[in-house]
Amino acid sequence: AAAGRHPDAYRYAVRAANDAAGAYAHVEAIEQYERALRAGRHCHDVDAEERAAPHEQLGRSREFSGDLVGAEKAYRRVGQLTADVDLAVNCLRRRARVRQKQSRLTAAIRLLRQAERRLAGLESTSWVHRRLAEIHLSLSGLQMDQGELTAARREGALAQTHAEAAGDEHLTIQAYGAIVGAI
Repeated sequence: AAAGRHPDAYRYAVRAANDAAGAYAHVEAIEQYERALRAGRHCHDVDAEERAAPHEQLGRSREFSGDLVGAEKAYRRVGQLTADVDLAVNCLRRRARVRQKQSRLTAAIRLLRQAERRLAGLESTSWVHRRLAEIHLSLSGLQMDQGELTAARREGALAQTHAEAAGDEHLTIQAYGAIVGAI
């Protein structure tokens, strides 16, 4: 970016990256997100919290393009930049999915437990219950992958409880499926 033009370069690169990702052009999206993040470091009006969203999107594009190591790095960076619990928890879940794709199931479980702890103590709102249901559904699947059917059913039941508390019918049906699948 030309001197003093970093804010414009940041905004345009984020917009171009989002457009590319929306068109499933993830290689182009990765290039544009990286360009935006380089420019964003020189912008006084772009704080760390604001840079978290492009990092998350960079992680998604890297994951979709098969760069699991790069995706993990981008998702981890989001956790370092943001104070937003929902965003941080989502990135922990995404990191767990990357670890699962790498057949690192124990590491995936550890990340999901970390996400669960991030939600502990928060007011029981529907979004907290929804996130906990999603976490327990993922844990149920990982437990099934490890052949731990009793633990998978227990996680499925916890997912069901949280999905019902969130009033989310779709997650409730998924939780019932996890329970039945672990029988």
